[in-house]
Amino acid sequence: MKKYILMSVLLAGLTFNVKAQPKQIKHVILIGVDGFGAYAVPQANMPNLKQMMKTGAWSLKTRSVLPSSSAVNWASIMMGAGPTEHGYTEWGSKVPEIPSATKTKYGLFPSIFSVIKIKSQKLKQP
Repeated sequence: MKKYILMSVLLAGLTFNVKAQPKQIKHVILIGVDGFGAYAVPQANMPNLKQMMKTGAWSLKTRSVLPSSSAVNWASIMMGAGPTEHGYTEWGSKVPEIPSATKTKYGLFPSIFSVIKIKSQKLKQP
């Protein structure tokens, strides 16, 4: 269960702090490490990641969703919802196994990417 801690924290930090970010920031980098346990962080020799953690958003106490498989958890991270809402419940899913609670105009559950796409389209309109 601990393997998605860093990914979900980075995403949570990005989504919760979007309005607080200065306007001059034009890019956001999302780093996800599959299978990375929080228990290893204090002893790990990873100076670059630890330097980014000093100035970024992160936590070592988040949890994965159930079932605890990579695809389901990545979907939950990118969509900001659990499997009962987005519908993906199995590894290798191309379409949701259960109907999504809501869908965008693209026929998929909203994700950080669809929100960014919609926002950028609104900004481009006169």
